[in-house]
Amino acid sequence: MSFTLTKTIRGRQFLLALFIAVGMYFIANFLSLSVFANRHWDHPPFHSSIEIIGSMIALVVAGLLVTQEKIKSGTSFNLVIAGALLGMGILDAFHAFVNVGNTFVWLHSVATLWGGVLFFLVWFKDLLPKKIWGYWLWFVGVLSIGFGVGSLVFPEFSLTMVYEGHFTFGARFLNFTGGVLLLLSAIKMVLTYYASGKFDDILFFLHTTLFGVSAIMFQQSELWDFSWWAWHFIKLSAYGLALWFLGYTLVETTHRLKESEDRQKLVLAGIGVGVWDWIDIRSEELFLSDRVYQLLGYEANELVPTRRSFEKIVHPDDFKKAFDLFHLHIFEKEDFDLEMRLKNKNQEYIWFRVTGKADFDENMKATRIVGSMENIHKRRLLKKEQEKLVNIIQSSSDYICRFNSNFEFEFLNGSFKKLLGIKNHTEIKRLTNGACISFESKSLFEKEIIDKLKSQGIWQGEFGLIDKNENQVPTLAVFLAHKNEDNSISGFSGIFRNIKELKQYQSELEQFIYVASHDLRSPLVSIAGYVSFLMESIDDFNETQSNFIQRININLRYMSSLLNDLLELSRAKRVELHLQYVKLDQTVNKLIQSIENQIQENEADIKLTPMPVVMCDEGKISQVLINLITNAMKYRKPNVPPKIEIMARDLNGSCEVIVKDNGIGIAPEYHEKVFGLFERISHDDKKGTGLGLHIAKTLIEKHHGKIWVNSEEGQGSEFHFTIPKS
Repeated sequence: MSFTLTKTIRGRQFLLALFIAVGMYFIANFLSLSVFANRHWDHPPFHSSIEIIGSMIALVVAGLLVTQEKIKSGTSFNLVIAGALLGMGILDAFHAFVNVGNTFVWLHSVATLWGGVLFFLVWFKDLLPKKIWGYWLWFVGVLSIGFGVGSLVFPEFSLTMVYEGHFTFGARFLNFTGGVLLLLSAIKMVLTYYASGKFDDILFFLHTTLFGVSAIMFQQSELWDFSWWAWHFIKLSAYGLALWFLGYTLVETTHRLKESEDRQKLVLAGIGVGVWDWIDIRSEELFLSDRVYQLLGYEANELVPTRRSFEKIVHPDDFKKAFDLFHLHIFEKEDFDLEMRLKNKNQEYIWFRVTGKADFDENMKATRIVGSMENIHKRRLLKKEQEKLVNIIQSSSDYICRFNSNFEFEFLNGSFKKLLGIKNHTEIKRLTNGACISFESKSLFEKEIIDKLKSQGIWQGEFGLIDKNENQVPTLAVFLAHKNEDNSISGFSGIFRNIKELKQYQSELEQFIYVASHDLRSPLVSIAGYVSFLMESIDDFNETQSNFIQRININLRYMSSLLNDLLELSRAKRVELHLQYVKLDQTVNKLIQSIENQIQENEADIKLTPMPVVMCDEGKISQVLINLITNAMKYRKPNVPPKIEIMARDLNGSCEVIVKDNGIGIAPEYHEKVFGLFERISHDDKKGTGLGLHIAKTLIEKHHGKIWVNSEEGQGSEFHFTIPKS
C-alpha cells in the first residue's frame, strides 16, 4: 500500500506513531514500578510460545517483504528489513528452545544486537553494491543458523549473561547497544518517510521503535518480573503490527493487481490484441488468451495450446524467420517483434504482428516468454497497395513532389530527380524550390499559387521548371494542399507534366493556321470579285440563280469571318503583351463610342460603374470587352432591347470585371464549353465561328487571369474575368 501523503498528514502520523511507542514504554515502566512491583511469573513454556510466535511472524514478514520488493511495493528498505527480521527470528527461535540459563539469555541478547546491526544498515543501503542484495537473505540466514547451532554446541564460548540471579553488564550492554541501533534505524526510516511519503516507512518506524524500546527495557528488568514480560509483549506487538500491516498491504496489492489485470484485459480486448504465454520454455504447453482463439477463428477446445500445434499454423515462408528471431531473442536479447502469416480455421493465411518478451533467471537463461498477437492483415494489404502506388509514382514520366508546410521539398519521384540531377535524399533536403522554378513562375508562385492553395486547396495551370542544365521546361502543373484534422495545412504536393513537345506542336500548328488563314484570303477575295462581276454582268437572274448567288455570298462572308478569327486566334497565342497602367473607365468609353452605330441599331442600353486602374495590354483587353458586349447584343431575347451593365471590383489584389446582360442566357452544362475552340450553342438564327470566346479566354490567360460565366437559360448572362491591378 505504497502511497504518498501531504506533509501535514505525514507529521500527524509520525507523532501518532511516536506517541504509541513512547506511551507503551512509560505505561509498562509505570506498571512495573507500581501495581506489579516485585511480581514474578516463572513460566518457561508460555515464554517459549511467545518467542516462537514472534519468530514465526518475523520469518513470515520477511517473506512478505521480499514479495513486496518483487512487485516494487512496500517500504524503502524491503530487503534490509527482511534480512534483519530473518536474523532476529532465527536466533529468537533458538532462544525459545533452550532451557533457562546463560545460553538462554545469550541467544536473546545476541538476537537483539544482531537485529540492531542489520536494521542499522538502512543508513548504508544506497552505498552497498546492488549485487549483494541478491544473496543477502541467504547470507544472513546461514550466518544466523550457524551462530545458533554454535551457541548450542559450544555454550562455554558464550559470555556470562546471568550472575546470582541478575543480568550481567555484558547482557545489559548487548541489549542496550541493540536497542540504540534499532532507535537510530527508526530515525532513518522517519527521515525517509518524510522524503518519500510512503506510509509503509512510518509503520516500520513504529515497529523498529518498539523493538528498540523493548531492548532498552531489558536494562530495567529481572528474569520473570513484570518488566521482563512487558518488553516481551512490546516486542511481540511490534511483530504483530508488522504482520497485520504487511498482510493488509498484500491484500491491497493483490486487489490492485487484479484491477490492473482486469484493466489490461479490457484494453487488450478493446484494441483487438491477443496474449500468449510460454510459461516454461522447457515444456510444450502454451497459454493462449481467448482473443488469440478468436483471431484464428477457433473455439478454445479446437486448437491444442502447445508449441508444436502453433508451429503447424505458421506459413512455411515465415517459419525460419520466426525461428531465427526467437533464438536471437533468448540468446542475444534481440527484440522479438515480427510480422508473419498464421493459418486460421478456414485454412487461410492471415498476417499477424507477433511480439514477445523473455524472462531471464539469475544465470541469464530464458525461462519464460510472454507476448501478444495482433491482426494486421488489412494493414498489410493496404501497405501493399501503397507500395503499388509508390511504384506508379516513382515510374511515372510526370514530375511529382511533396513539400512540407514551409514549401521545403520532402519527396521527389524518379523523373523529377533525373530532371534536376538529384541522387539521394540528402540532396533533396538541401534543394530549394527557387532553384528549380523559372523566374516567371516564381512570381506566379508568390503572388497567386500560395494564396490559392491556402484558400481553395488546389491550383492548376502552366508552370515553368528549370532542369539540371538550367534550361526552362514548360509544364502543366497541379498543386494540392493537404490538411490536418484541425484544418491546418500539413504540406503540399505538386504534379508537373512536361509539355515541351506539346508547346512545339502547338507553335507549329499556330504557324500553320496563320499561314493557311493568310493564304486562303486571296482565293476568297478572287471568288468574291467573280461573284460581284457576275451580278453586274447579268441583268436578269432567275429565282434559282439568285438563290445560288445569295448562298455563295453568305458562305464567302462566313469564310472571311472564320479566317479573320483564325488569324486573330493565332495572333492572340503568339503575341507579346505590352503591359501598362490603364484606366478602364476611359478604355470602355472609347469602345462604346467605336460601336455606337451597332448599339443604336440594337437599341441597347449600356450602363457603366466606376472602374479602377489596372496593369494590362489595353488593346487585348479592349478586344475581350468588344467580344463580350457584341455577344450581349447578338444573343438578345426577341423583341427585348438589350440591357448591358459593365462593372468592376477588387478581388485579392486583382480586378474582377463583370459584363452582365439580359439576353437569352446559357444553360449550366455549356458554361465550360462556350470557351472551347469552335464551340457554339445551337441557335439557328445566330451565326458565328465559335472562336470569339476562345480568343477572349486566351488573351485573359495571357494576363494570368481567368474568365468564366454565370448564367441560366432565359435569365441573361454574367461574364467575369480577372486581370492584375499591378
